[in-house]
Amino acid sequence: MSASGGGEDGFDSGWEALAVATIQYPRKFELAAKFMATHPTLQASLSIEDKLMFYGLEQQATVGACNIPSPHLWNRVERAKWEVWKQLGKTSTIEAMFLYTREIERLYPRWAQVAIESAHAHAQRSGPCHYHTNVRQQWRPLAPDIASALGVPLPPH
Repeated sequence: MSASGGGEDGFDSGWEALAVATIQYPRKFELAAKFMATHPTLQASLSIEDKLMFYGLEQQATVGACNIPSPHLWNRVERAKWEVWKQLGKTSTIEAMFLYTREIERLYPRWAQVAIESAHAHAQRSGPCHYHTNVRQQWRPLAPDIASALGVPLPPH
């Protein structure tokens, strides 16, 4: 797999595009949120508005409608985060997951390919036993999709 991505869609082969397309919500959101959390350079490049948007969508996706009291006015950062989350109102968690993932795709179209390549590289470096232990500990909710995409069998529970 090349880092440049050979196809029109940024994927070098059809199986990579298919692997990404078959990941369903909420797993796709979980993978996107993990990607965002593990790429500080991407986070640093975001505008304040984008950071607030991602915060609000992640809260809506994981917690639901804003359920905390308004922070004090002098705490401007927490107040801004609260307002963005509060504005999402009764947006469903699945819609918030979709919007979050769509915005990552807008800002970084190859995020899923990079996530799959990263998991694949880790599997090759660590060997099968370490990879499976790591998947169970850190990627448990995503393990079936990632393993399927990489063609790596998961051990029985």
